[in-house]
Amino acid sequence: MKDRVIVIFDIETTGFSVVEERIFNIGAVKHEFKNGEQTTTQYDQFMNPMKKLSSGSIRITKMEDYMLKDKPLFKDVIGGFIDFIEGADKIVAHNGLRFDIPFLNNELTRSGFADKCIDEKICIDTLQEARKRLPLLRSFSLDNLAKHFKIDIQERDELGHLALRDSLLLSHVFFELEKIIDHNTNEKLYEKCDELMDSLERKTVEKPILFG
Repeated sequence: MKDRVIVIFDIETTGFSVVEERIFNIGAVKHEFKNGEQTTTQYDQFMNPMKKLSSGSIRITKMEDYMLKDKPLFKDVIGGFIDFIEGADKIVAHNGLRFDIPFLNNELTRSGFADKCIDEKICIDTLQEARKRLPLLRSFSLDNLAKHFKIDIQERDELGHLALRDSLLLSHVFFELEKIIDHNTNEKLYEKCDELMDSLERKTVEKPILFG
């Protein structure tokens, strides 16, 4: 396995609008692969969004406004997350290209950290990857992918969908998806090799080598 650093993250927000709503929780898991060994570190930060949580957010996360009133502001603690993801080869999020990345980048820009916005080119969206690799699934939600891979989600259901908890779950899902991705990549490689061998054999027949 080649050396690489992968950060898998999730955000919890007051609502769905990138423009109107705010982030109140960021969680992440960093997987570092070096010299055949893997180390894992975690990041978890709650913030006061200075905005009331929507009923949907309360229902999903089981958080309440009073739990966040004494938390620091996004702009005062986001530096810790920026440091945490520094040097990552890939950043992974579920529905990340449509939600997490735009939402986070908007908050970074609003808080004066526009130069720290995440480049979508290094992002892997597990929702998009699941659609490619598991096209027969009826749903590509994180819950359904976890069930497909037989990953226990009872704690998440009971305690709420918070950012670190979801990042840990997504880590399991991502590495299961990666096995499928690697398998498909190898299959395509074998197909290319077969095509090349067929081509070489045809050329050998068409232009026989003469001796003497």
